[in-house]
Amino acid sequence: MTAPLAISTVWAQEKTPPDQPRPPAAQIAQGILERLEVVGPRHLELEYRLDRQTLGLLRPELKSRGFQVVSLHNYIPTPEGLRASGDAFNLAHLDPDQRALAVRHAQASLELAADMEVGALVVHLGQITAILDKKVTPDAARAGGLTPEMAAHLRQRAALAPRHLDQACFSLERLLGRAEKLGVAIALENRNHAAELPDIAETGHLLARFAGAPIGFWFDTGHANTQALAGLAPLADWPRLYGDRLLGCHLHDAIGPDDHMPPGLGQLDWPALLAMVAHAPRLVLEVRPSHSVREMADAVRLIEGLLPQARAKSRQERQSSL
Repeated sequence: MTAPLAISTVWAQEKTPPDQPRPPAAQIAQGILERLEVVGPRHLELEYRLDRQTLGLLRPELKSRGFQVVSLHNYIPTPEGLRASGDAFNLAHLDPDQRALAVRHAQASLELAADMEVGALVVHLGQITAILDKKVTPDAARAGGLTPEMAAHLRQRAALAPRHLDQACFSLERLLGRAEKLGVAIALENRNHAAELPDIAETGHLLARFAGAPIGFWFDTGHANTQALAGLAPLADWPRLYGDRLLGCHLHDAIGPDDHMPPGLGQLDWPALLAMVAHAPRLVLEVRPSHSVREMADAVRLIEGLLPQARAKSRQERQSSL
């Protein structure tokens, strides 16, 4: 069975300018529905920018209009009083109270997934807070490789990461016990910045450590591209190493480290890329809301047009590797 193409609601929820008040939840929900209706796909990922009230208004409408939710993105709904972010909490925090808070909110997302009969929750595992710098990785990507600043950053990371990874494992132990009871899988997403977890080796460690638990890998094309350009893991290594544990993909295009563009507007090789991930059970277009309905509709046509050949190539390559 092949996975239908899905859209993340991040594209459909237009940003409110910082100098303007947030619109009423009913207006936000109606705007999301109007954008989704015109681009075609009826499968969705609901993500963390949805607050509780907007989500409550959307759920019955999505069902009545024939939309099916295939994944949720932690932390959802947006925790009250906090900025919406997949990094609102840190599952790898060294402070046990902060880590417990992250676990509690991730558990709430798992409960929502189970209530909605959604099988996968996309999770950001956390950051190494002492060296979190959101310039060094994209700067290296723009420079085209491993800059001296990136090399120094990676040396710091190597010294600090093991302890943070241990804390992340404590968090996952608690979450996976609940996930198993609920019938929801935790999908660990590859991240954008070098100070975030897990890197490519840590992903393998976690998948091996928790083998048999409801956990897998979620591949983000733009993040992998940024890290590859910055001199870290080659993009193709992620699906090559962890394709058998793939729970889904975020598909978006990029020009250098500038990503979350509709496929076809950037520099990624989509025929080659889709052949690596076409077997994934969830394929989600994750595009920022500044792109138009026409640009998103064109991206949908591009990906849906490429998928049959990509799936055939993927089947051939996977069979030949057996």
